[in-house]
Amino acid sequence: MAKLQDALKNPTYIALVNTAIVLIVAAQQYFLNSYNTFTTYRYATYHFFQELPLYDAYPQYEGYFFYNPTFPLLFIPFAYLPVPLGILTWVMSLMVAFYYGLRLLPIQRDKMVFIYFFSVIALVTALQNLDTAPMVAGCIFGAFAYAERKDYFRATFFPNVGFFVKGYVAIGACFLMMRKFKRRVFPYVFFWFSLFLFLPLLKYSPSELAQLYQDWGTSYANDRQNHVGISVMGLVRHLLGIPVSVLYVQVFAALLLVMTMISMSFRKNYSRAKFHFLSYLLIWVVIFNHLASTSTYIIAAPGVAIWYVISERTWMDKLLLGITFLMTILSPTDLFPAWIRHNYITPFSLQALGPTLIFILLQYELLFSNFAPLHGKKN
Repeated sequence: MAKLQDALKNPTYIALVNTAIVLIVAAQQYFLNSYNTFTTYRYATYHFFQELPLYDAYPQYEGYFFYNPTFPLLFIPFAYLPVPLGILTWVMSLMVAFYYGLRLLPIQRDKMVFIYFFSVIALVTALQNLDTAPMVAGCIFGAFAYAERKDYFRATFFPNVGFFVKGYVAIGACFLMMRKFKRRVFPYVFFWFSLFLFLPLLKYSPSELAQLYQDWGTSYANDRQNHVGISVMGLVRHLLGIPVSVLYVQVFAALLLVMTMISMSFRKNYSRAKFHFLSYLLIWVVIFNHLASTSTYIIAAPGVAIWYVISERTWMDKLLLGITFLMTILSPTDLFPAWIRHNYITPFSLQALGPTLIFILLQYELLFSNFAPLHGKKN
């Protein structure tokens, strides 16, 4: 057992696992012709340069494009490659972003390895969907890690690039606010935000860019009216049978976040509670997201794992971890009984149950508990 644990902690072994996952997933999705998400991103880039509406339906792919108007420019390195190579490099980039971000966290190696292997099934699921979620998780990790290092140039890069992929990734800026950053951070924020905001001006006029953002906002607002996702809203609506307003719940979630940050500031305990707050945010951005899907839970899964490695590991902690692993991580896979998934997990949004219960516990702890400091990273 000791030899197995040593092997799992070996960076070479993890690199081999990551490489195998990338190659298998890319080949699987290409040969099964299961890359609609990649096609959506690809055609969004084409439509951007053809000056076609980004947020309309098109026959080349199912569904809609929901991302920031800058995203098609960021996807250029993948859009113009041959499809097999584009899928391979996209999957590899998602893997690198997630694992690089995870390795940045100032936490002991054995805890980092647990977080990785607890999340790896969710990671594979997200990679199979070719979704940006692993990159989103990596951006949040990076914002936290570089804020801890007081490397403001990089700490401001990650929330900004994340925002111009998916808007809610800007939440990573909370780590800077909790660190009471210096005034010198503002030029970095302005630099990165302006760079990504004005990139589309390479092709569009300012008025056309404003119209793109208006179209993006409209598509987002319309979708919020029609979907609850695998989220708190989905649990309330489908499990409890209570009508719920997505907007009201998201406003309530924002107030919870602000109240939590104010409380930690007054109590001056952020340095002791920082990993709890990291877990809190990783779960928060998923369970209150009306577009949350199976692949999105690669963001919440490491949040749950981080919470567990810093918790007291009581029977309740272990039970919540087990519920999350079974219902959130394992249920979307072929390893889970399909009849349970189709009859219970999916109809009642139970994939959100474990992270939601852990979020409630974290909310209480961040408002009322005193925290013992967690030791830093040991290699």
